[in-house]
Amino acid sequence: MLLTPTTQRASSRELLDVLIRAGLVAVLAIFCFRIFAPFLNLMVWALILAITLYPLQVRLRRGFGNKDGLTATLIILIAFVVILVPTYLLGAAVAESIDHAKDIFKSGSFRVPPPAESVTSWPLVGQKVYDFWQQASTDISGLAHKFAPQLKEAGLALLGTITGLGAGLLLFFAALIVAGILMAYGETGHKSAVEIASRIFGPDNWAATISLAGALTQVFCYRASVPS
Repeated sequence: MLLTPTTQRASSRELLDVLIRAGLVAVLAIFCFRIFAPFLNLMVWALILAITLYPLQVRLRRGFGNKDGLTATLIILIAFVVILVPTYLLGAAVAESIDHAKDIFKSGSFRVPPPAESVTSWPLVGQKVYDFWQQASTDISGLAHKFAPQLKEAGLALLGTITGLGAGLLLFFAALIVAGILMAYGETGHKSAVEIASRIFGPDNWAATISLAGALTQVFCYRASVPS
């Protein structure tokens, strides 16, 4: 079939329209990714938690009238309680121990027992350990002043570690909330994924594609949740 000039212009116009739409979609995808990038870790952990907890939701929702939102909320609340209660008890115990240690130092009742003479017979480091221990038992304030820079660095490192743990815990709680939202709309999300896959891969290939993607996602989530 020969193309007339009119047909060629129409085909070129259609191709140009397709290219413009594809370019706009690509620009929109890049723009969305740049907005989404700071929350990538949060969403990855939320996806891992949602996939891990979703089988439990499927089992429990029959007892709640097949209400996904109620079941997901209950699971997330229980997870919060399971994590927050031990964390609070541990934090309270650590804070109490620190206060007790501060009271001992302030009262001046803290004493380091003197070293035994046998310490000097330790190979290589015996004399150094003995001298250090002896100074700690007689003048712990002077020893602390002598090693003040090292103690400051150790304190800052400890503070950084505690801050990192706190930030990680907050990230995990946020991921739990997002995972609850994903689980609450799991069926709706599955239907949307089926429609999108059917339009992209065709009505005959979407089922295998979704099954493969689900299997790969479960394997990834299992590998990410199990320490190596």
